[in-house]
Amino acid sequence: MELRRYAAIVQRAWWLVLGVPLLVLLVSLPMLRPDPERYRVVAKVVVTEADPAAPDSALPAFDTYNSWQSSQYVIDDLPVIIRTRRFAEAVAAQAQRTQSLTLDPGMIQGTFDVEREHRILSIIVNAPSAETALAIANASVAVLQADPLQFWQRSSPGGLAVGVLDVPETAGALSRWPQPITRLALRLMLGVVAGLGLAFLRHYLDRTVRERADLAQLGVPLLVSIPKE
Repeated sequence: MELRRYAAIVQRAWWLVLGVPLLVLLVSLPMLRPDPERYRVVAKVVVTEADPAAPDSALPAFDTYNSWQSSQYVIDDLPVIIRTRRFAEAVAAQAQRTQSLTLDPGMIQGTFDVEREHRILSIIVNAPSAETALAIANASVAVLQADPLQFWQRSSPGGLAVGVLDVPETAGALSRWPQPITRLALRLMLGVVAGLGLAFLRHYLDRTVRERADLAQLGVPLLVSIPKE
């Protein structure tokens, strides 16, 4: 019975339930545009045993187990470090030095995402152009290989082994439409919810007697009812 009553409330205010999302659609359509072009490169590196026998190693040379344990702590920190301003500045310097490419560290920092699986790091770069994405990915790998412990203030060449598993030669173009379509769908869903809310608010404020339940709430006895047919 409650479901029938709710359906009747929505039916009486159908123009609100449909009108609000329709208004949202009319306002949103002129602003519906594809996202700016973005290109993605995913570079995969493996961070392996810190070498205690390396010259001037910054890690304690106890035994192989301790060496692997030390490298594990480094790997735990790397995803966060790669997203920092300092790493972006090192990448910008590397790109300038090796590729004669001037990149803004702030822009570089905003392009990074990192995924980690055991000792495998996937450095995901989303940049405005394919050339920029490839340059940032290659420079990032070079920075990690050259001196990975510099970010812990324990610079030591050879202190950590960073092996390259995959650096694509081309960048893939990202689709420009999923996010705008998703945002539009979310606005329409919120419009439907707002329309339903307004419909029930209208019913709550409406003092018109439409059902026996309305009389019961007012404490007025029902004398007679006239059927529709």
